[in-house]
Amino acid sequence: MGDSVKIHIGVLIFTLILFLGIGTTVYHKIEHWSLTDSFYFSATTLTTVGYGDMYPTTKTSKIFTSFYVLIGVGIVLSTLTLMGIRYLERKEKELVKLNLVRARYKAKHAPKKQPSQRQLEL
Repeated sequence: MGDSVKIHIGVLIFTLILFLGIGTTVYHKIEHWSLTDSFYFSATTLTTVGYGDMYPTTKTSKIFTSFYVLIGVGIVLSTLTLMGIRYLERKEKELVKLNLVRARYKAKHAPKKQPSQRQLEL
């Protein structure tokens, strides 16, 4: 895993947290929801869960939500994709190491082949 991927993941996580904060603040101000409800709506919207128990009611918040979803879902998907890639690369390295250990063990503990009768005659 290169340092550049770690940096990208860090930047994306920071961006995601910042974006959740922006959404929380905007909904708190425009819809007059509590901070908890605003954060809840922002998180369920960006993760595309959208239970439907809350929804934007003003024209301003509806327009904001349209752009918020278009940009935010991309941020969430990018973050989760990079984190998934990093996880799978780590697991792949672990499997490669495990296979090398197994191969060395088998080679070290494999029974010695006895020469065949024909090989002894030569």
